[in-house]
Amino acid sequence: MKKFLIAFSVLIVAVLSIGGFLSEYGSYFADPILKELPIYKSKEIYSSGFWMDFTTYGKFTYKNVSEEDLQSAESFEKITEEDIEKILDCIDTVEVYAEQSDVELKENYDFDKTVISTEDYYCMEGHYNSATFNLFYFDSDKQTLYYFHNDI
Repeated sequence: MKKFLIAFSVLIVAVLSIGGFLSEYGSYFADPILKELPIYKSKEIYSSGFWMDFTTYGKFTYKNVSEEDLQSAESFEKITEEDIEKILDCIDTVEVYAEQSDVELKENYDFDKTVISTEDYYCMEGHYNSATFNLFYFDSDKQTLYYFHNDI
C-alpha cells in the first residue's frame, strides 16, 4: 500500500507539472513579441490541451507603455476598422475552445470584446480564419497585452 501511495503521489506531481509546463509553453510563443515592449509588471497564462493541440489565453499588464513604444515595436500595428473583424474572428475561435476546455482556461477566460478599438494595437501571426494563430491585442487604456494562441 505504501508503494502505491508513493507511486500515486509521483503521478499527481507529474500531471500538475505538465499543466504548469503547458502554461509556460504557451507563453514561450509570445516571447519574441514581448521583447518588443517594455518589461511587463505581471502575467497570467492559461492553457488547455496538450502539446500541439492547445489553446492559450494570457494577460500581461504594464505600468506605462506609450504610443511611441507601440509605434516603434516592429510587430505591432494600429487597429483599423477593417482589422476589428479579423481580430474578433480569432477571439471567437479561442472562446469556443475555452468554453469546451478544462477548468483552468474556462474559469479564467475573461476577455471583453467590447474594449477593442481603433485606439489600440495588435499583432497577428498565422491566418485569422484558420485554427492556428497567435494574436496579441494591446489595450492602451488598460495597459494590458492580451495573448490568444490557438493550435488545433
